[in-house]
Amino acid sequence: MGRKNTSISRNARRRKTAQVPGVPSVPKVDLGEIGRIARLASAIASLKEAIAADPLLTYAPHHGQRAFHTAPHAIRCLVPGNGWGKTSAMCAEASWWLRKSHPYQRLPVMEFGAAGRPVLALWFCQEFRQFELQGKAILEKYLPAERIWNENKSRFFFPRTGSFLYVASADRDWKFLQGIELDLVCFDEEPPLPLWREMRMRRRGQRKTRYVFAATATSGESWMEAEFYKPWLEHHRALGLDEGGAMAAQKHPDIFCWPRGGIADNPGADEGDRAWYQASTWSSEAEKRVRLSGGFARFAGTAVFDAAAIEGMRAGLAAGEDGWLAFDAHPPA
Repeated sequence: MGRKNTSISRNARRRKTAQVPGVPSVPKVDLGEIGRIARLASAIASLKEAIAADPLLTYAPHHGQRAFHTAPHAIRCLVPGNGWGKTSAMCAEASWWLRKSHPYQRLPVMEFGAAGRPVLALWFCQEFRQFELQGKAILEKYLPAERIWNENKSRFFFPRTGSFLYVASADRDWKFLQGIELDLVCFDEEPPLPLWREMRMRRRGQRKTRYVFAATATSGESWMEAEFYKPWLEHHRALGLDEGGAMAAQKHPDIFCWPRGGIADNPGADEGDRAWYQASTWSSEAEKRVRLSGGFARFAGTAVFDAAAIEGMRAGLAAGEDGWLAFDAHPPA
């Protein structure tokens, strides 16, 4: 029997699958392309799950935040204006320490390896109730997913690294901290000066405590200005640098300071956010400068009313009419 004519067989198959008039053709299915799409969809779903479990994966620090994260100084002080991203930067910094995995610098605890000694850190806030209502949720967005919160001891435990993050506040007894040697201390807003004096004496032995401050200096006279900002600025002025040059150089041996900036530096804020901040009214020009641009200001002796707002009332006064203010000596309870 002769060999089958394959060309004839192929032609026959073509005739069988020829397009029937009036019947729409069925597009060819590329199984390889379907497989690639399925794998891509699975990867996107996995990425979304990972981001939901660890938002730190999407944290992209801007210029000032990167300078803060890379600084090796014992004291790092962030005092720019509102909206700059101080809290986000400090949350991310604390999380990297607790993970014992920092993308911008080698930490002292890394010398002991992932299974070595745990990190002991402190998060200090002004009011514990405020931390419970708002601060805890913000902080937890950046912390490792594997964590256990101990309500009685006010601390987080991280099983993977054995690390602890203690939480304390100015309105509660913080004397229990006196016996704990810490690796990292994070101050959310300006702490009481006695606490800083106590914490400063912990920098000894293997721990070599590092300190982070994130504050908006709206309380007027600030001990942080005298303790951090002035020595930092004077050191750089001796080198022939102004404040801007000091922010770029950061030559002080112990203190990193970032005293300027605001919401305009934050790429996560849109034009609506920036316009809202600019349109807000403040109790004084000094407070406005601090909230929008950062730094320190003197509030003692300044007017308690916004001068620009009061001036704006001029048009509503009748010509020749005297104005007066009345104060209730017995305000309602």
